[in-house]
Amino acid sequence: MRVKDYYKILEVLPTASLQEIKKSYRKLAHLYHPDKNADNPAAEAYFKEVIEAYQTLSNPVQRESYNYERWSLRRTGKKYTSPAFSPQTILQESISLRDYVSKVDIFRMNEEALNYQIMQTLSDHNISILKNFNDVIINKAIIKELLTAALLLDLKFSESLIEKLYQLTENNDEAKELIQKFILKKKLAAKWEKYKILLIVLITILLCCLIYFLGKH
Repeated sequence: MRVKDYYKILEVLPTASLQEIKKSYRKLAHLYHPDKNADNPAAEAYFKEVIEAYQTLSNPVQRESYNYERWSLRRTGKKYTSPAFSPQTILQESISLRDYVSKVDIFRMNEEALNYQIMQTLSDHNISILKNFNDVIINKAIIKELLTAALLLDLKFSESLIEKLYQLTENNDEAKELIQKFILKKKLAAKWEKYKILLIVLITILLCCLIYFLGKH
């Protein structure tokens, strides 16, 4: 069963009234209409998704049927199939990922799984959308959220992440600075991990010497 998250596409809650759905639809249809986004295939694709979502959620019978499909999907733990079509949805994914990382037990965290989720958020499809829209503010916000989520990752995961993020920093010096600060933090953390054991050993030796010296007196 393939189910798109129509509520997410229309940027409304599942409890939204018909009036709220219509209001959001009009806003999004105006924002992503092909006439206002010439030569932007991402905007045109999202416009079609907005229309599809509205046609379903504005019809009481279709909405009830869709809600049942949506409930069945969530109950089985499966994910929606709709890819992101706007910078706003990618930003929301980034925020959700950062929120998840802030609550996870760092000692039980699966770094490879987290890295995979970050790379999915920065898929070629999503990068293409972000570059097409070239919204400097949203791109910077996405970079900030994903860098925060990636702070718990080992340095070995950073190279591919940085390469992806730099594609979003065109004419955005503040975003580049965020990445540079992240790189510095990761390098310092790696150095600390490298010398931490040696430091602990030295402290242990000093304490043993101190105890031995005090015992002599």
